Amino acid sequence: MSYLFFALALIVTGGIGSAFCKGSARLAALLSLTSIAGATALMTKDAYTVLFLSQTLSSALDLGEPLGLVRLEMDGLSSLFVCLIGASSMLSGLYLYEYFAAYFKSNPAIGRQYLFFNMLVAFMIVAVTVKNIIAFVIAWEIMLLCIFFILLFEHKNTKTRNIALSYIAYMHAGAMFLMLGFAADYMYCGSMDFKGLGTLRTDVLNGGELVFILLLTGFAITSGFTPFHCWTTKSPGASASSAFGLLYGLIINMGIYGILRLSAEMEAPPRYTGYVVLIVSIITGLWGALNSITQNDMQRVLAYNSVGNVGIIGIGIGTGLIGQSNNLPVMTALGFGGAMLHTLNHTLFKGLLLYSAGSIYRGVKTNNINLMGGLIKRMPLTALMFLCGCICVCGLPPLNGFIGEAAIFMGLFGVSTTTVGSVLTTGVLGMASLTLINGLTVIAFSKLAGYVLLGQPRCVEASAAVQTEWTSAGMLSMTTLVISCLALGLMPELVISSFNNILRCLHVNSTSVINDASALIASISKASLLPITLTGALLLIRSLLPNVSVTAHRSSVRSVRPSTSAFEAGIGRLTSVTTYLSTVERYVDKIRMWIQQPLDKCTGLLDGQMRHNMLYLLITLVAVLLLL
Repeated sequence: MSYLFFALALIVTGGIGSAFCKGSARLAALLSLTSIAGATALMTKDAYTVLFLSQTLSSALDLGEPLGLVRLEMDGLSSLFVCLIGASSMLSGLYLYEYFAAYFKSNPAIGRQYLFFNMLVAFMIVAVTVKNIIAFVIAWEIMLLCIFFILLFEHKNTKTRNIALSYIAYMHAGAMFLMLGFAADYMYCGSMDFKGLGTLRTDVLNGGELVFILLLTGFAITSGFTPFHCWTTKSPGASASSAFGLLYGLIINMGIYGILRLSAEMEAPPRYTGYVVLIVSIITGLWGALNSITQNDMQRVLAYNSVGNVGIIGIGIGTGLIGQSNNLPVMTALGFGGAMLHTLNHTLFKGLLLYSAGSIYRGVKTNNINLMGGLIKRMPLTALMFLCGCICVCGLPPLNGFIGEAAIFMGLFGVSTTTVGSVLTTGVLGMASLTLINGLTVIAFSKLAGYVLLGQPRCVEASAAVQTEWTSAGMLSMTTLVISCLALGLMPELVISSFNNILRCLHVNSTSVINDASALIASISKASLLPITLTGALLLIRSLLPNVSVTAHRSSVRSVRPSTSAFEAGIGRLTSVTTYLSTVERYVDKIRMWIQQPLDKCTGLLDGQMRHNMLYLLITLVAVLLLL
């Protein structure tokens, strides 16, 4: 693990160096980004050894009391998330560079923000590799506080302060559950290592069930599952929105890692766990998809879509847990594999959408989609990137959003091999819900793309918007993300070939099962090209037909339709679609408001008010003192 230690040292050194660059904010930014890029390259070397050479790297450090012997280990699951952290931090760092660039002259002390960002990356890496529960909690807390201080950059803005306080309140509520869970784990098994979780029996008398529930709740709050999702949907409504979204994405991935790590360490979770995770994930996915339809703020559409995608990832995890508890290895492999694949895909296409949304904001100076329009002509490159992101998020081939959801769907379809009624019922419910989530997402992003890109500009800024240079850092980042999404959609075997070691961490030990699941995912990708090829062939044939025949056909159609048809005018089709979407939006908004009332009562305590935040911090402090 020498490369990992060098990477951590490089990140910390870069952060400290950035903090001391008080005279040159641009130098501080470049030093931070360069250190993270170099560290990502070093970590990738160790991750490659684990994922593709099927090795496990470990090291131990004696840090004395109270930590004792701290073990760091890179197994398949840790290596996957180390790669995700490296990619996500590079995306976030590049966007933060553009976001902070406006303050380079007015705020030369901006280097301290890069110190917090580098510390965030370093302690996320420590959190996914450390096996000592005390060291894990310390790294987790520092990670949460680093994001809190980054969010407070514009601390003079009241809305930004409230968002930061709401975030830290939710995160400390989750951290309190984690500390209680680890304390119960130490009480019952007497070990400070994650391996102690594997010795717990999942029944009430031996405490395993209590430990699992506490830890699962803590990680679920961090991931943003409903009803704990409110912190992920708060947006300052300005240029900081995309930066906040990228930082939130880092924390969401860490919560997903926690749930997967908990499933990996506990050899036999409670049998009902998979059903609970699946049902909560279905509610989360549907709630996020419903809300994304009714939003008129572009950043809030993306934020609620993140909630929906957390639900889809959770459906995959629930599918894997159900398969594990009912001895269905193919279902387990496809569920866990699809969840991890969709986590990777969501990181890529949500970064693409946030980057393009930030570029659109800088062009039109608003996030209100009702004031946009016509940007496909004024910002064609950004519009193309935005459309690619919309295709990904809708789960349409040939981009990568399709393949992860298809793997989860095929895992749910695996319930057909069992005769257990509860498994069959939840499998059918999961397939129906996943289909509905996808359909609602298509409606939401059809509306978003139509309002933002099509029609005529509806404000002065939109009519004066200009395209960003293709050589800019943001445009190059978006181009890289589009290529990555297309590559993973067409050739998922580039990634799934590394899943052998990852799935073994999640107790899928049969090589034949893993190979069958990998082959199925690859075949789904190839099969998805068939309808695309047929559609392209039909369009090509239509374009090659003689113009006379097409004209005659159009004339015959006109003779049948009345002249007052809404489809007669060129704008009629768009008007009809917009009217339909508005009708759907009204009905969805009524459903959302009906559900929102009891949900507000559940989440009202964590609304960003200072007294509530201080109350939760006090409860956390008291819990820590009691545990000590």
